[in-house]
Amino acid sequence: MRITLFCEGLHGGGAARVATVLLNAWAERGETVTLLTIDDGKATPNYTLHPAIKHRCLDIEKSSPNPIVGLFAMMVRVRVLRKAILETKPDVVISFMSRNNVLTLLAMKPYSYPVIVSERTDPAQRSIGKVWEYLRNKTYAKADCLVMQTERSSHYFSEEIRKRVRVIANPITLSPALLKPREPNTSPQKRVMALGSLRSEKGFGVLINAFSKVAKKHPDWSLVIYGEGGLRGELEAQVRALGMEARIQLPGQTLEPFDRLRESEIFVLSSWVEGFPNALLEAMAVGCAVISFDCPSGPSELIRPDYDGILLPPKDEAALAQALDTLMNDPEKRALLASHAPDVRERFSTPAILAVWDDVIYKAIEARKKN
Repeated sequence: MRITLFCEGLHGGGAARVATVLLNAWAERGETVTLLTIDDGKATPNYTLHPAIKHRCLDIEKSSPNPIVGLFAMMVRVRVLRKAILETKPDVVISFMSRNNVLTLLAMKPYSYPVIVSERTDPAQRSIGKVWEYLRNKTYAKADCLVMQTERSSHYFSEEIRKRVRVIANPITLSPALLKPREPNTSPQKRVMALGSLRSEKGFGVLINAFSKVAKKHPDWSLVIYGEGGLRGELEAQVRALGMEARIQLPGQTLEPFDRLRESEIFVLSSWVEGFPNALLEAMAVGCAVISFDCPSGPSELIRPDYDGILLPPKDEAALAQALDTLMNDPEKRALLASHAPDVRERFSTPAILAVWDDVIYKAIEARKKN
């Protein structure tokens, strides 16, 4: 089978990671795989491709000063992308990310190749602009399949488009770093951990307030938030204002997230917007007791409440403080949740997720043959 996938580039975040996992798995089993990316290839890649994968950077990632120039630029992108795709002679074309999906569907409109497009965020929470929104609603109705990461996020689209939706979660990569055994914590000091970009939608301000409300009752606990971003100064000022400098740290990014997770008893996802919460998935895979706001979208499709984690109403600071207090106070409940959490290794394993993608691909190809 000849698979061609179009996405942003290998220097991106979650979408690039998932694309790489899928492409490498297909290449490993002998499929003919081509990756087309919108970038110029100059940025250092975050991910490594299987040597059999053909990767071509199209260098069509341009900003436009006004709508007229933007329209012309879009036409150029469509022509370049169409030519590149046709040269691969694909059995199926796959695209990741909203604008790329629109470009791919426009490029392939005159041809009979099956096209599968995939949203990698919750479209209700992230605007792509009025023009792109209009084009997305028009073109998605022509896709052979629209892959969404969660059921809840698919509700954004019209009934006509939702008929084409297949929900496929992100796979988890069972790397040696993740599978390293977790050592028992014999220290009296214990840790609550969070991880993510320091942006408002990650809710770290709410988490800091919630932790500060129960910190005095639990002097042996600290909160560590790993990540970097524009709200660093604001969050640091909040910690100082609460007098929590000795109990709350923001050490920046970590290159060893699994080691940091193994050092933590509780992981908190305080976001009120997520596409698919990879950090939560990885925390569960490592064996942390997890607490998460039930934000759109993702946490409710990972956590089985009070079995392998705790789900709370979004932005509910009081509920978060209470959940922290409960788990800090109850080592048996922490241990029970943590013992069930690694089930995600099977539920969201690469083979399991790849099998669903394969089913989508085969059905799209067969449907095109019948038509």
